[in-house]
Amino acid sequence: MANEWENVETKIDKIIAGSSEPFDVSTIENVRDFLVLVRGRYAIPGVSRGYWSTIILDWESTARGDLEIEIFDDRLEIYHLKPKLEVWYEPHTAGQAFSPELIAELPPVV
Repeated sequence: MANEWENVETKIDKIIAGSSEPFDVSTIENVRDFLVLVRGRYAIPGVSRGYWSTIILDWESTARGDLEIEIFDDRLEIYHLKPKLEVWYEPHTAGQAFSPELIAELPPVV
């Protein structure tokens, strides 16, 4: 499983390095901070670049359905895609704790 997490980090690094629009340092710090929370504790997420210079982590199977978390410089945007679209924001600065509400949205613990 450690190897799979290394693959997640490699994908993120490639997205950041290959972007024509630079990523804000705070976005990168928030991504790293979030990875500290989820690495080894939760299912391996899919990784993609957001519309902006952001990173999206997604899981297909959570208690409430498909989940995407888009990580920005000052917040995380949490998207439930099914059965209906739900979006909410969690302000975040690297080094701060994540809310219990956000943690409850994550997929089952592995």
